[in-house]
Amino acid sequence: MALLVLDRKDLELRAEARHVAVYERGQRCYTVPLRMLDRVVVQGRVLMDSAVFSLFAREGVGLVVIDARNPDCSAEIVGDAGSFNRRMLQVRRARDPGWRSAFARVVITRKLMAQWRVLQRFWSARPDLRRQFVRLQRGFPVYIEQIHKHSSSGRRVRAIEGAAARVWFSVYQRLFPEGLGFEGRNRRPPRDPVNVGLSLGYTLLYGEAVTAIRGLGLDPSIGFFHALRPDRKALALDLMEPLRPWVDHWIWRLFRSRTLRPEHFTEKAGRCSMGEAGRSNFYRSWAARRSGFARVLRAYAARLGAALLDR
Repeated sequence: MALLVLDRKDLELRAEARHVAVYERGQRCYTVPLRMLDRVVVQGRVLMDSAVFSLFAREGVGLVVIDARNPDCSAEIVGDAGSFNRRMLQVRRARDPGWRSAFARVVITRKLMAQWRVLQRFWSARPDLRRQFVRLQRGFPVYIEQIHKHSSSGRRVRAIEGAAARVWFSVYQRLFPEGLGFEGRNRRPPRDPVNVGLSLGYTLLYGEAVTAIRGLGLDPSIGFFHALRPDRKALALDLMEPLRPWVDHWIWRLFRSRTLRPEHFTEKAGRCSMGEAGRSNFYRSWAARRSGFARVLRAYAARLGAALLDR
């Protein structure tokens, strides 16, 4: 199954039977059979009418709309085949503080273990930072022990995860050249090239998580670790949390290999944006890795579904 990325101005999508046609300035460019697609990513001014949305929903094609100015909160997905019974169980679990706390412990333990594994890769590539890596590495067993000590509550788990994240980014920023201006995580808007990459990477991962959850018949808005809010899908954030360190690693590799370079970015009024050449490289790299992320997220969703049913 293919990924279709539309990131230029003056494009239009039109529904034609079981195909989607792409037009540019009123001229038909090409058509794509929907049986070949499982996701469409739109970034920029792309016109489409309700027939396109209806077609995507009917054929189960995911649609991710990315606002270049604010990639952190840009994902909107269509295509939803829910299961009433599973969603009722999901609501019941979301009201159970004990279940939510147990879920939080599992999710954040997975994330910390992923950070530990990614750290090994950083270490081999940057032996000059060995001292910082050793200090960070020694902290992970302590964090994990604290999470499971006395069956920590969800609030306590969040505090531990936040402390680990601060230490993680304090070392992560040292991996990048000073010229990129990366001094830790910032967003809405991202103010440097690394944060632009991280925000866009997390947004795409979020879209894959929503698809995995909906494929199982669950509601992506009802989560157990992240707080419920009307402007985000909390369960998608829960599911993707253990994979964030791997996105961090991928973004670092894009800059280290110079697949992304400073000239691919522009800054205006405190907002950093990725240009067309950078987006082309970025999405090409994402397309090569997307299936791996999607496979892991589907496995996480399946385990969650089984846990909801007490299997």
